[in-house]
Amino acid sequence: MKLFQQFNRLALVFNLMFIACMGLRFMWVDAQGAWVSILIVGGWLISFPCNLLLAAWIILQWLRKQSNPLHIVAILNLLVLLFQLRYFIIL
Repeated sequence: MKLFQQFNRLALVFNLMFIACMGLRFMWVDAQGAWVSILIVGGWLISFPCNLLLAAWIILQWLRKQSNPLHIVAILNLLVLLFQLRYFIIL
């Protein structure tokens, strides 16, 4: 369970990077430096697969009847995953 919590927090960080990338698309920012590269790699490339793994982990725990009540971080991660599915697949 401790590994799940750590992975959940890591997914939250990547989701915050994704939200920051969405903000960068709609604002003019002098985008230079390594921090922009880190945001793009973490937000666009790593966030979506990380959320898919987290959702699969939650579903497996639920099917094995090992699930504890979801914390607010897991719920936020799942909401961002739904937004990412809509953004990447539908749009």
